[in-house]
Amino acid sequence: MDVRIALWMLLTCVDINAKRNVSVQFTLQKGTVAYNISPTGLVVSTSSVVSCARRCLDDEDTCNCFVFNTSSNVCTLGQCLPLKVPIQPAPQNFYVKSVTLYCNQSVANFSLRTADSVGACVWVSTTEASYDDAKTSCKDLGANLYTIKVIEKKALMLDLMNGTNVPHWIGLDCLVKGCDFRWVDDNSMLNVTFQIFSDSGPSSCNTTEKCAAFHPKYYPVNDISCSRKERYICEQAPLTI
Repeated sequence: MDVRIALWMLLTCVDINAKRNVSVQFTLQKGTVAYNISPTGLVVSTSSVVSCARRCLDDEDTCNCFVFNTSSNVCTLGQCLPLKVPIQPAPQNFYVKSVTLYCNQSVANFSLRTADSVGACVWVSTTEASYDDAKTSCKDLGANLYTIKVIEKKALMLDLMNGTNVPHWIGLDCLVKGCDFRWVDDNSMLNVTFQIFSDSGPSSCNTTEKCAAFHPKYYPVNDISCSRKERYICEQAPLTI
């Protein structure tokens, strides 16, 4: 898609019903762009490009782009369909709404963290708990202990834990019958092509060290006794608008 970005315009709006603060991003397109503009038919007069953007947000089911005429203050809302090849020049002041990630903060102050194209809403405890209690605490927040099934999630965790000098529980254990480490969110087996455990690897599952934690000494992850009291990382999937 041949999209030339001239500037980013960030708008922050509050959806009172959902009680969320959402930062919504529109991109100003210039030149030839691969979009077919299909106006919804709603043409209104607004005082500014920001007001026009807010009208588009209010009509989010049918509006994902708009054109604002700076001379006449006319705001035209529309649908923009991505095409494989450019078919027309973009009109003056043509804005396209990007997909925006945000976190549900109704229960706890989850923060959005991203690494490349992967995002996660994370909350880090300031108190310590056993592995089982940490898992329960995350569940009470509508979350799970943090998982690292793709390498981007590992990078995200390392950035989140940068400067931390104490272990933090993540959602990986071998508590079920057998000695396979499994993720807490879906009980899938640990099966990654990148390194998670420290160079020494996990201990034999016949030991008491059956639960995994980010560990600043045995970096990046070490298996330790599940009864130890440690801080922990909870995770939710990001929401989109």
